[in-house]
Amino acid sequence: MRFNSSPERSIYTVGSGIYILYGVVTIRINHGQLVLRANIFDNRSEMTLTKANSRLTRLVILGHSGSITFEALRWLNDIRAGILQIDYDASVIVASISPGPDVPELRRAQAIARDTTQGLDLVRDLVIKKAAGQLFLYKRLGEPKESIVKKINVLVEQLNEASSMEQIRIVESQIARIYWGCWATVPVLFARKDESRIPESWKIFGTRVSALSGSPRKASGPANAILNYLYALLEAEASVACLTMGLDPGIGILHTPTNLTVIRSPVILWSQCARMWNPGCSICSMTADSRRGISSRQHQVRSCLLSILHTN
Repeated sequence: MRFNSSPERSIYTVGSGIYILYGVVTIRINHGQLVLRANIFDNRSEMTLTKANSRLTRLVILGHSGSITFEALRWLNDIRAGILQIDYDASVIVASISPGPDVPELRRAQAIARDTTQGLDLVRDLVIKKAAGQLFLYKRLGEPKESIVKKINVLVEQLNEASSMEQIRIVESQIARIYWGCWATVPVLFARKDESRIPESWKIFGTRVSALSGSPRKASGPANAILNYLYALLEAEASVACLTMGLDPGIGILHTPTNLTVIRSPVILWSQCARMWNPGCSICSMTADSRRGISSRQHQVRSCLLSILHTN
């Protein structure tokens, strides 16, 4: 994986109708049109969109500097476009879209799903898909060890036989421990002119546990920082998907909060399972050819973003 410091524009698109802005962002209305402006250092980008021709479906803001007017928010609501804001530390600040159907029966069914056979089967299926994706990526990291593949397959069989949410959670954590352990020695390469200034700890993927937080959040290395951004985008999109379908992001099935200080919605953590290996796919693709930099592999990162953003 190689990181280059080539300048980029501060507004760009991913797929059709998805606009990503970073830096100091200003979003306003001028004569009925949406004006997007983003500045980063000496790089200034501006774009004007109309309701008729923009095909805007999602506005993604990276950072916390700038402003958006109430008029612009209404403009976005009129065309049913969502807005996501992710801070520099990969925390989700805003994940908003016009609410979906108001069906109390659906939310009641969601609330009791944890204690039903259907809820258990649904969670098991999602976690198995997550494990299959992790195994697929492990095989792409290099020469896979047969012993690791066997361990993961044995644990997947245990998922098939699990009869409770607690058993699924335990097996899920065991698979994750094996999977992320395989990433520890993956090299991270930088532009040659920068190598002398790069800390040694940044030159391998290392552990998912950050030295700054004792958890994956607030990453202390660049590879994990990229993963955190992609996971934050996935979290926001999962929230938007739940709201669109009339579900409550705060009602968990596999993951449930233990106290009122928990901020991340438990149903979001659960609903991400089937897609949680996608961000790793992007990072894995960039390790495939150590001679090329991230600037030459941006289409892979954007493909991952597109996959996440089109989950809905």
